[in-house]
Amino acid sequence: MIVACLLHIQMPMQPGSTVAMITPFDADTGKVNIHELKTLLQMHIAAGTKNLCILGTTGEANVVTKEERTLILKTAVEECKGQMTILAGTGTIDPAAVKSMTLEAMDLGCDASLVVTPYYVKPPQRYLIQHFITAADLGLPVVLYNVPGRTAVN
Repeated sequence: MIVACLLHIQMPMQPGSTVAMITPFDADTGKVNIHELKTLLQMHIAAGTKNLCILGTTGEANVVTKEERTLILKTAVEECKGQMTILAGTGTIDPAAVKSMTLEAMDLGCDASLVVTPYYVKPPQRYLIQHFITAADLGLPVVLYNVPGRTAVN
């Protein structure tokens, strides 16, 4: 059943480079530096990056506030929409938060979500399946982010 569902999903990923982008912070305030974020986004457009992952592990998703998260995704979509695929990191340990963040990414215009395997709790396979189905059922294509070395499950 799951395989049948997955076969009908058209992933928006473009052939070419995919970059897991950092999130720049101001050294003095510790806040997200939107000016530098825009500079990095423009650099990737100029370099021909085809797919950009925003707020994945490399993007410090676990340390930004909800407001910063919204601003980062909104900025990425405004700067890059139509020029590259935007994957929004929407994965975390809490299924309700995954749902909320995935819906927001969809509302903001992101092309897909990157959902990490729940970490820390070592969930059984049946829970992993349900975790990813919960995200996929929202309608935004989902890239499964499998990091067994960090999550202790595969």
